[in-house]
Amino acid sequence: MKLKIIPLLQVIIYACMGSLIQTTLTYPATTFTIPVIVIATISITGTGIVLLGGLVFRLTNTSISPLNPHKANQLITRGIYHYSRNPMYVGFLLILFAWCLYLGNLITMLIPVLFVWSMTYLQIIPEEKALETLFGNEYKQYCQTVRRWV
Repeated sequence: MKLKIIPLLQVIIYACMGSLIQTTLTYPATTFTIPVIVIATISITGTGIVLLGGLVFRLTNTSISPLNPHKANQLITRGIYHYSRNPMYVGFLLILFAWCLYLGNLITMLIPVLFVWSMTYLQIIPEEKALETLFGNEYKQYCQTVRRWV
C-alpha cells in the first residue's frame, strides 16, 4: 500500500491554517499570551523528538519514508520507539502546538486536535496495516506494549 499523505506537509498546512485563523478570526475574547520561553521549550522538545526518531531509522538503516512503510526492512522498537510507536508525529504535534500557542488565539488550539485526528486516520492506521502485513505477530505484540501516540 502506498500512502499519499506527507506528514511534514500536513504540519505546514495546519500551521498555515493557524496563521489564517489568527489574521481573520481574532477577537479580544479569543486571544492570550504565553511566555516565549514556554513556547520555545515545547518547540525545541518537539524538534528533538523528531530528530531522535529519524536518527533511530538512520542508525537502523531502514526506510524512513512515511509514504512507503512497506519498504521497511525491520521493525524498530528501541530508543524513542520504546515509548511511542510514532514519536516523529508526536514531535510534529508539539511543534504545531507551540506554533498555535505563539499565535495566541484560542480558536487555533483546535488545530492540534485536527492534526491528531488526520494523522491517525490518514497516516498512522494505514502505516499500521502495512507494518502488520510485513512483521505480523511481532508488530501486533509491539502494538500491545507501546502506545500509538504517547
